Amino acid sequence: MPQDSPPSPAPPSAPDGDAPEATLQGPACLPPEEAGAMLQAILTGIRAGAVILDPTSFTVTELNGVAEELFAIRRQDVIGRNYRELSARLTPLEQPSPGPQTREQDDMAFAGGEFLLARPGGKSLPVSRTILNASVGGKRRLIDILFDISEKKTMERELGLARKLEAIGQLASGIAHEINTPVQYVGGNLSFLNDAFTDLAGYLARLEALGDALRDGRDWARLLEEADKARGELRVQELLDEIPGAIADSLTGVDRVAVIVGAMRTFSHPGQAERRLVDVNRAVEATLVIARNEWKYDADVETDLDPELPLLPCSPGDFNQALLNVVVNAAHAVSERFHGSGAKGVIRISTARDGDWMEITVGDTGVGIPRENLERIFDPFFTTKEVGKGTGQGLAIVHSVVSRHGGAIRLDSTPGEGTRFTLRFPLGREGAAA
Repeated sequence: MPQDSPPSPAPPSAPDGDAPEATLQGPACLPPEEAGAMLQAILTGIRAGAVILDPTSFTVTELNGVAEELFAIRRQDVIGRNYRELSARLTPLEQPSPGPQTREQDDMAFAGGEFLLARPGGKSLPVSRTILNASVGGKRRLIDILFDISEKKTMERELGLARKLEAIGQLASGIAHEINTPVQYVGGNLSFLNDAFTDLAGYLARLEALGDALRDGRDWARLLEEADKARGELRVQELLDEIPGAIADSLTGVDRVAVIVGAMRTFSHPGQAERRLVDVNRAVEATLVIARNEWKYDADVETDLDPELPLLPCSPGDFNQALLNVVVNAAHAVSERFHGSGAKGVIRISTARDGDWMEITVGDTGVGIPRENLERIFDPFFTTKEVGKGTGQGLAIVHSVVSRHGGAIRLDSTPGEGTRFTLRFPLGREGAAA
């Protein structure tokens, strides 16, 4: 069960020096030369970069060919150099996890997790990093193991897009209805304007004939009588009064469709796995448009969006997905309580800054969550909805997204009264300065 948010991520730290050690000298006490040969075989065979370090000076004592490829360096150019020069090229993709620390008090700390490795030419490569303590030939060493996870990240992006499209698919009928309503009255107004144009064109033709008769001195009295009669039959003044409103309504309808399409584009656009600075208030507004058909019948929505909110460094696609899932969850909770009662519940969404954190709060006056379900609410495939109404993935995805961003979730719920989710995301340096 998520607890209150942790403090802002600090520079990678590590546990004490009693971390378990991998050793190449087990009970049989291999001779140093055999241990060295075994280590060399491992370094050659493993499909991961491996850099071996002296734990006191942090100088590189050995590395394999894969590490040379990853860092785009030559072995002879890096042996004996301080590893800080190379590890500085690693930027965390997520909040780092602690790694083993050397025994000396002033040793640098290492962190495991997923990183972007900066390479020559301005390109970056996603890698997974693990730091091991090891005893090699009786000497203590640190081994930094780096796996290229480019394919994994590509699959994650594709899966993320599939999930977003699945979410839109589940809301498709509602979105279609939201688009169809303005399209219908735009169509009706265009039909009215077409008929009005035909009538006014006929009336103007009679006025033109009347003008010609006046200029030629012909029998204009009859034409004037016909023009006056046509003016009454065609309700010309009414048409002139109604046409501006029909045009304005049509423009409003077109704008509404544009807003819905723009929200869908914002939500489902591929290639948004990398972190960017995101306007959270705009994301909230887009989400409400996408999910409108889910809440408009049984709930009123109230928003309190901080206009001074900084931009949030996050993965836009994942963030939009998490926000949509929470809003839809709130809409379903309200509907379960109020549908058919003639009354409406309330969904309240607010954004605020709390120091180095950003908070997005989604509260509802729905059915609430039973106490016995609170510990399971974020479990994959857990759902209390009837078959066909939910897969149990929505809140699990929310928890996964927030965790990957180094954030936290606060959950308060009272059965029969409602629920409040607070998503907390670290702003980081970029967001805090924005």
